[in-house]
Amino acid sequence: MGLTQYESVDAETERLLTAATRYGGVLLPPLTAGDLYALCGESQVTLEGDEATWWAGMTEPGRAAMKAVAVDMLLSRELLLPGSDDSLEVAPGVAVTLAARQDPSVMVACTRPDGVTAWAPRLYGIGDPGQRPRAIVLEIVMDKVHGLFGPLHEFGLMSVDAAVRFLTWWVQTPFRARYTRKEPPRQVAVFRAAEGDAEMACHELLITLERNGALSVTVDRDEGPPETVTCEPRSLARLFARLLGPLPG
Repeated sequence: MGLTQYESVDAETERLLTAATRYGGVLLPPLTAGDLYALCGESQVTLEGDEATWWAGMTEPGRAAMKAVAVDMLLSRELLLPGSDDSLEVAPGVAVTLAARQDPSVMVACTRPDGVTAWAPRLYGIGDPGQRPRAIVLEIVMDKVHGLFGPLHEFGLMSVDAAVRFLTWWVQTPFRARYTRKEPPRQVAVFRAAEGDAEMACHELLITLERNGALSVTVDRDEGPPETVTCEPRSLARLFARLLGPLPG
């Protein structure tokens, strides 16, 4: 699922997936929002926040000019490569990113308490629906915005275990505003693809860091009422692991 459209780079893609599993993670090429639109248009799972505002504010001629310049820049960085019959082929690291963003087996969208898009991670699973992902693409939208190409996106390829550790770390990051005694909650939405289903099932977690170091977690599923529990980080990590994908066997 997801990677078959990039068959010409399958060998290098397999090397990246193996490296992520073996070493925990590898860096992927950073891309601007302009690069992403030049490569896949509006066929993207996430289109919101500063990125959506930036795109909506552009005229059609402005979008066409931006795409043309973005393609030239991608060619100069060798992230787009000349193929046969005057076609263009994406480099392996970019192919992994595009496949994961356009057709994830599981997706995690984190939301900061202040609603700012920057430094709110997104994760995309590579694998088959209902199965444990082979690897996870991590995306961080930076707070740097280029006037023409929009926000910068940093990417990495991680093992599932590394992704669980990262999520558990991120939800414990302090976001308390000045003069506020209590940590505001942050949201983690996990969307899972089910085999044969057109829509992804969603679990929304509202997580508050308590003063004693414990975590208050409210889980809202597609079915059933919300449930609130207080747990330690290790218990939350186990919950993230179950949501990202079942263990093999």
